Amino acid sequence: VIALPLRMVAAVVMAFSVAWIFLSLMAKREYVATVRRRLELRRLDPGSVRVRVEDRDTLRLLEETARGSNPRQAAYAVSMLAPAQGYDVRPLLRDLASSTSPLVRAQVFEAGITAGDGELLERAMEEIREARRGSESAAIGPAVRYALAFESDAASPGAAFLNHPNAVVAETAVAWLAEHQEVARQLITREWLADAARHDDAARRRLAALAVGGRGDEGTE
Repeated sequence: VIALPLRMVAAVVMAFSVAWIFLSLMAKREYVATVRRRLELRRLDPGSVRVRVEDRDTLRLLEETARGSNPRQAAYAVSMLAPAQGYDVRPLLRDLASSTSPLVRAQVFEAGITAGDGELLERAMEEIREARRGSESAAIGPAVRYALAFESDAASPGAAFLNHPNAVVAETAVAWLAEHQEVARQLITREWLADAARHDDAARRRLAALAVGGRGDEGTE
């Protein structure tokens, strides 16, 4: 329609290509800024981001946030990286497993379960060993779930966890056993239930009730 010579058509295409590249870079910058703002507010929807290993800028931003000084943002970033397609989250989990923040350590154990990474077992057991009576650290429950998920014989630590002085350890173990009935029936015996139900400590009596709820009351009359 315009009747441009062929050489001019090529020039027009080049001009449009340059404009397209410029607008693509602007869109990418705005995308990263949006991800950063949502990370700060912890309103980033994993389904909307779909982080992939090719998306280097988003991965770099999430890694920086995970290693940052804000525990809530760091834990949130770890939760975003764990299911990222093609991304190996294990080195990051190793670095953050000794974080001073219970929130970050809790998310590290949860991410380890998601990623199928069993190399943090000793760290999880250390977390449980350090749990004192009355402590409600955010990392205790995830550490128990992690240890039971990756211990080759879950019945061995499971028995110790059921009798642990920390209520969070014991109750998390009961909740895990409720989903693994075969192990539960080995550990939550009638004798154990009777002892816990008659215990002077109300927390142990509560644990007995939770255990019956998880195991079922067959044979516990």
